[in-house]
Amino acid sequence: MNKGDVVIIKASAGQPGIRRIWDPEPAEPFVCHEEYWARWERHEVDPICWPVSRDQLFHFDAELGEKLEAAFQAFRSGDGDGAARLEGLWKQAKPVS
Repeated sequence: MNKGDVVIIKASAGQPGIRRIWDPEPAEPFVCHEEYWARWERHEVDPICWPVSRDQLFHFDAELGEKLEAAFQAFRSGDGDGAARLEGLWKQAKPVS
């Protein structure tokens, strides 16, 4: 894992998010939103970042990210299968080491 890598994070209630690694070194690496990363690249303004537990970081996979987001939205809307589908998809995600 390197600074600038795109990852999927598992936030509260299993909500997926696409983030950039800002600082991979601490026990809990710091991540930021893509728009903050882009602003830093353009203007060298340090992004707003926050630490994420390593067990919440997964390798980026665009297709899986879209499926996770759809399953999370189904879960949030009360779809009975949404929670099981979301859990199954998270099992497919590859943890960042």
